[in-house]
Formats: sequence, C-alpha cells, structure tokens
Amino acid sequence: MQKVFYFFNFPWFFFILALTSMEVQARVGEERSKLEIRLFRSGGLQIKEDKLVMQKQKGVTYLKFEPYFPSSTEIRLYYKTLDGRRPKPSELENRVPEGWVLHVIYYKGVSVLEVYQKNGKIDEFEKNHLLDFQRENSFWVEASKEVSIQTASCFQHDFIRNDQTTKAKILGNSSMIFFSSDFDLALARAKEEEQRKSAPESIKGF
Repeated sequence: MQKVFYFFNFPWFFFILALTSMEVQARVGEERSKLEIRLFRSGGLQIKEDKLVMQKQKGVTYLKFEPYFPSSTEIRLYYKTLDGRRPKPSELENRVPEGWVLHVIYYKGVSVLEVYQKNGKIDEFEKNHLLDFQRENSFWVEASKEVSIQTASCFQHDFIRNDQTTKAKILGNSSMIFFSSDFDLALARAKEEEQRKSAPESIKGF
C-alpha cells in the first residue's frame, strides 16, 4: 500500500504540452500578479538590488540549469518576515535574513519553480503547511513509492503529486523546493539535446 500525503493540486501544463488555457489556483502554476498581491499584503517585498539577489542565490541548485531556461523566463526573489511586519532595509543585508526568502521562476508570468528558504530549521508544521497549499485537490506520494512514466529530470525530488504535475524536495533543514514536472522535463530535454550536439566535438581526435 503506497504512502500518500494529503496536503493542493493544480493541473498545470507547461510550454512543452501547452495546449489548454485554464485558471490557475495553486502556488506553482499561479500568476505572478496573484502571488505578489498575496505576498505583499502579508508584509513581503521583492528583493531587487543585484548585489542582494546574487548574495541570496549563492548555492541554489536552479542556477546551474539557467542556460536551458526558455525565453520569457524570469527569476524573482522575495523576503517575508516571520511575523508579517514590514522589514527594515538593513535586514536584507544578511544572506538569509530572519524570516523567509522566496525564489520564484516564472515562465510567461506563471510560477514554475519555487524555493522557500528559512533562517533556521523548517519545523514539521511549516513543512506540512507548505506541502498542503501546493497540493490543491491531489495528494503527495513519496518518490520511492511513485509509479512514474517520466525519466528525464534535472531536479531530484522527495515527493510528487498524484496528478504528476508538481514535485517537491526538502533541501537540508532550512529549504524546500517545489517545481512543475513539465518545466523539469523541458530543461532535461534541452540539456540532453545540447549534450547530443556537443558529443562529436568532444571526442574529435580519438
């Protein structure tokens, strides 16, 4: 009997499938304007200064796949305090300030990847809450229990939604990543295509 986790589902078809237009409701798959309205109302703000963005992107896994991002892709970083108050500019100077740093990759204005970084350990209640609002009407399945037809992938995952549209991974004690399965697959295929084209050149002379 497979172990499942009841936490939001959102049927989201990315650009490689991109056929139907449908209303987005969950976080991955949500329009940037909706995400930002909710976040800014909770005291969050966008981190815009290049120096601070680079500081907070240090070590994040998605950057090594940036060369394969399609056009119309945008990365934005946000900061939110733990208590919802408006942060002071000085608080952003810390690499991981007190509270949360949210990394979002948008494709054509829609979220396809989100990284939640906390200053301190993410506890079980926070982990379950993050999983919950990303599942909608579906449920989470442990990666070890999944029956998956997709093999190409750039990002590892601990959980996949039963509808196969979204994956999640716990990154150490203080970060979690959620991403569109189609975005992951598209990056993997772009990477494989580059490797296929470069293979003859790399072995020339043997």
